[in-house]
Amino acid sequence: MAIKLITPQMKDLALEYLLSSNSLEIDINNRELSQYCGCLPFQVGLILEEFEKIELLTIESTNDGMTVTISAKAYDMHTHGGFTAQEELLKANINKLGYELDVLSKELEPKHLEKVEKISSIAMAVLSALTLFKS
Repeated sequence: MAIKLITPQMKDLALEYLLSSNSLEIDINNRELSQYCGCLPFQVGLILEEFEKIELLTIESTNDGMTVTISAKAYDMHTHGGFTAQEELLKANINKLGYELDVLSKELEPKHLEKVEKISSIAMAVLSALTLFKS
């Protein structure tokens, strides 16, 4: 059975869904939100908990489910490209690090070259891992 991962794109869609309500407080319908962002219903709770940890919103449990209160930080996150942009920026920075290490390795004495190659290898491994996890 395949594992359905929570992707940056799903988080962006969840954030978009919340912000499109144009309301400070939103009663959450898990099924509707999960359909909108393409995740499983239980993953909605995980996404919202992460949003709360990074202060995009606060969650209040109610008899019927939950109500979230949006923060200004949520609008900032959306304006700056959301979770997908964060991931792309991380990849770009790792690529830049690899490039800079390659340039540095050409300028160093042989005794320091091995350390630079090791750091470069680690940076490329991190980038490869990020690429693998993107769906």
